[in-house]
Amino acid sequence: MLKQLKKWNTLRNQILIIFLLVMVIVLLIVSLLTLGQVSALLTNNAEKQIQQVAIEANGRIESLYEQINMNSKLVITDEQVQRVLTNVHDGKPVSFGDRQQLMGHINRIIGNTDGIFSFQLFSAKKQRVLPLDEDRLINRVGQKWIEEANQAKGRIVWIGEDPNDKNYFLAIRRVNLMERQYRSGGYLLISINRNHFRFANEKYDNDQYSILLDQHQKPIIQNYPGDMRSIIESTENEVQLNERDYIVTKQSSDLTGWTVFILTPVNKLTEGMSWIRDGIILSGVVGFIIFSISSFFLSTIITRPILKLTQTMQRAGDGSLTMNPEVYSVNEINELNSTYNQLVKETNHLMQMVYQKEILRNRSEL
Repeated sequence: MLKQLKKWNTLRNQILIIFLLVMVIVLLIVSLLTLGQVSALLTNNAEKQIQQVAIEANGRIESLYEQINMNSKLVITDEQVQRVLTNVHDGKPVSFGDRQQLMGHINRIIGNTDGIFSFQLFSAKKQRVLPLDEDRLINRVGQKWIEEANQAKGRIVWIGEDPNDKNYFLAIRRVNLMERQYRSGGYLLISINRNHFRFANEKYDNDQYSILLDQHQKPIIQNYPGDMRSIIESTENEVQLNERDYIVTKQSSDLTGWTVFILTPVNKLTEGMSWIRDGIILSGVVGFIIFSISSFFLSTIITRPILKLTQTMQRAGDGSLTMNPEVYSVNEINELNSTYNQLVKETNHLMQMVYQKEILRNRSEL
């Protein structure tokens, strides 16, 4: 074992090992720094894109909400609606023909409105004026929403999902009589298509969940099938759902009071990292191979003259003092070779002088 170690304990091998060790350390540091920087960059860019999607979705929801708000305001300020509700407020009878004419007029407004399914008009006493039946407002919504509509004083109040039909949402606003000093003249109940607020693919094939909550933190639309309480109550930017980590992007609206949630799997944000990691590993392997070959040739170039000089000196130990051929290497090795050759010259000269003196002495003795 010691002989094997001594065999490999050469200057060339030491230079080669040191060069390779330095190269491996440099490659690891550069690879880790590059991977970390690129990972952070990709994640930040993906989060910014998702945040922008949430902002755009929130802007679209606000635009849809504003359309409903404006169109319903057209109804409550309409001249015919004001006239009919004023008559009801004053206790004057409203004929069937007037109600039928008003219904046609409102239907024309609905026809030019996107997202609104129907308008239902009620008097201040909560009796239905339109459509043409005798239903009461209290049967459609609770007293709580009527009180909120009174407190809003004409502003739209979002109720939420229609208890009678899950395909529609309900909103209510009070009708103020302009000719009676803006006293309460009735209520406008608005039915809105659920699809009007759809902003995400409800097929669960992209693993990205979108949730829209109203001002009471109740879902308006969503494509997440599970319990949302952990998402709503969480203050962290990351949640775990179904054993997967999701980044939570939240955007609230000052206009509606609603909140958009977009949940994106963390592994989707770093999808490109596998390719980058493989590229870095491949580049490291190729660089290591190139550097190994270069280090081998470099160490050989450095140590070859030294090996030749060593072999020449070994022959000198056997009694053959020969000069080492001139080498073309670094200055230090050239100097070492020149010094050895000079030593050989002087040694040979001294030996020649001793030999000649010995011959002269022998001759003198003879």
